[in-house]
Amino acid sequence: MSKYVSQMASTFDGFRLDNAHSTPLHVCQYLLQVARCHNKNLFVMAELFTPSAEFDALFVRKLNINGMIRELQNREGGREIGTYFHHLTCQEAVLGGLDRTVEDVTSSGANGAAATYHILKPEKPSDIIYDMTHDNEAPLSKFKTRKLALPTMGLNSLADQAIASTWGYDQLLPQNLCVVRESRLYPIEKSTINEWWPHGEKKIEAPQKFPYTFKYYNAHCSRVAVAGEFNAWQPTYELKKRNSHEWSATFDLEPSGDRKV
Repeated sequence: MSKYVSQMASTFDGFRLDNAHSTPLHVCQYLLQVARCHNKNLFVMAELFTPSAEFDALFVRKLNINGMIRELQNREGGREIGTYFHHLTCQEAVLGGLDRTVEDVTSSGANGAAATYHILKPEKPSDIIYDMTHDNEAPLSKFKTRKLALPTMGLNSLADQAIASTWGYDQLLPQNLCVVRESRLYPIEKSTINEWWPHGEKKIEAPQKFPYTFKYYNAHCSRVAVAGEFNAWQPTYELKKRNSHEWSATFDLEPSGDRKV
């Protein structure tokens, strides 16, 4: 599986994790680490069916997911589709304003004096909104009418987030191809085979260790070292000073889901 993931990451710019909730987290973590060793800018979107936003956030944090797949046509009619779209996109922000990434929190200090702290605000994971995904029914098949297809596409184009579609949706195909039961193969012209099919398989080995970058910001340090479970808590991994306040270094370490440092 690691070999397959390595090959795919070397070929494509992004992955779609289908039914990501049904794969154990530690398995996903390892395979995505393998993939990102071959393509550090890999775009990862995931289809998740979880019981709450907290579980969504857990998967996003553990797997560094770039976008969560949402489908407007999961709803049963025009009103439900509109309500769902509003839930996914509308932040009720002031027109032209920028979302604040931090908020000020005031609390009492040790001597009773008020102290103000700037803390990062939690954010909802990014979404990728589909009108219809690849393995669901076409509008005519689901709603018994094509009339909802065009309004759904128009509504989706108003989203303030990434949007996507499935081939055939805007052509109003009466049925969507079933990716599970479809047995037909794409025809391949003989003249184009050698353009994309390599002569001899390139051997790609899955790495045993992965690069981890540590960063620390402090303008008053003279030396910074990292200690953790990976080096038996010995401060042997020293960070280099990059500028007046930034220290960083990258080390090859064995994969780990939750690493204590």
